[in-house]
Amino acid sequence: MKRRATAGIALSLLLSCHAAVPPPRREPEPRLPSWSRIAVPARPESTGLLELGERLYGWNCFPCHGAEGKGDGPLAVRQGLHPRDFTRGMFKLKTTPPGEMPLDDDLYRTLSAGIPLGGMPRNEALEAKDRWALVSFVKSLASPHFETKPPTRAWTAPPSPNPDELDVARGKELFHRKVQCGACHGPGGKGNGPAAPELRDVSDRPVAVPDLTRGGIGLKGGSGLEDVFRVLTLGMPGTPMPSFESLPVRDRWELAAYVRSLFEPISPGERIFLETGCTACHTLGRGKFVGPDLVDVRTRRDRAWLKQWLDDPPAMLARDPATRKLFQDYTIQMPKLNLSAADIEALLDFFERASPPKRP
Repeated sequence: MKRRATAGIALSLLLSCHAAVPPPRREPEPRLPSWSRIAVPARPESTGLLELGERLYGWNCFPCHGAEGKGDGPLAVRQGLHPRDFTRGMFKLKTTPPGEMPLDDDLYRTLSAGIPLGGMPRNEALEAKDRWALVSFVKSLASPHFETKPPTRAWTAPPSPNPDELDVARGKELFHRKVQCGACHGPGGKGNGPAAPELRDVSDRPVAVPDLTRGGIGLKGGSGLEDVFRVLTLGMPGTPMPSFESLPVRDRWELAAYVRSLFEPISPGERIFLETGCTACHTLGRGKFVGPDLVDVRTRRDRAWLKQWLDDPPAMLARDPATRKLFQDYTIQMPKLNLSAADIEALLDFFERASPPKRP
């Protein structure tokens, strides 16, 4: 079978730290459902799913994941992204026990939710049948692993204690001393621990440790107490995030409660910035990436120009000579993000207040 492809996958992981133990916060609902909250419809009965999935992969996934699913697509290479290599049979987001491949439902959720912080877009516009077709084709790229390590059952968490009865202070102690999560996740959960710069994935590529204070946006597998418990238990295959299944169950629940206590409020503009996947191309105070550093963009461009640009970048590029000159320094065209006027205002307000990240 001749394999062609289009989309992206992405990066890394979970956990963090703080000096005092704040009370757990109620996180606002995300603008878009997280991975664990994606509804999975029944799989359609069709003999043509694999062929349909191959075509859809070519249109939607090939640019990042490559023709053979090895994560070496032309767009990923140009952007410096690290999409998942399906042929290695390692999937970060799953609900099966360690050592087993993901369930079809797990793959459906990942295809639907995407991983915006890593450059993989959401595929909510695809019909359910098309997503199931892509599940079939992605499984074919990793078929030897599904044959030798088939999923046997969905992992289920043990009964959760009453959250009010969990000892968050003990979770903090576990985080800092026994489990030493801060070595990677940093003392405040910002993903800036002393070991973070040296972390590598299974392909020996640098990985980014997520900022746990960003809550549901920073945690790929979901931000609920059970979601954090699940990732602590199962780990994330192919990344430095190990399974802590050997920890007593109560320890994992209290560690999960402490992780959730690190969540901080997120402004509407920052939420849009993160959920839209802007970090796949832009930094805030870390220098030029695929696109320009945005930490001081309001000093370089006035608000009116930025409104037009964020509303329709391709149209601006077509009609504005100054924009075309700017584009000569960059190789990737910024897509139309379909932002509302309110979204654009919130995003610009966020840029007004943005400052370079602080060192740990």
